[in-house]
Amino acid sequence: MGALTEILELLIGFIVLPRIVLFGWILFAAYFNLSSLLITLVAQILILFVLARLFFNFRRLIAYGLIIAGLGSVVDFLISLLGFSLV
Repeated sequence: MGALTEILELLIGFIVLPRIVLFGWILFAAYFNLSSLLITLVAQILILFVLARLFFNFRRLIAYGLIIAGLGSVVDFLISLLGFSLV
């Protein structure tokens, strides 16, 4: 049963979760027309995949992914407040 759980966690972590994150960020960027969000989106997806390779624990992947996504959103918000554009 443990192996089945690990396989399920890997499938969710590598297939389902990144697609949900990607789709959500694209919708958010399209709605607010923020091109700098696309840069943070690509960076966060790449960092999530690096973390998934380093830590095969699904709970750690979600925790680090949420921390990185939160920090990226805060940085992007502060940049947009200052009026700078990354593109």
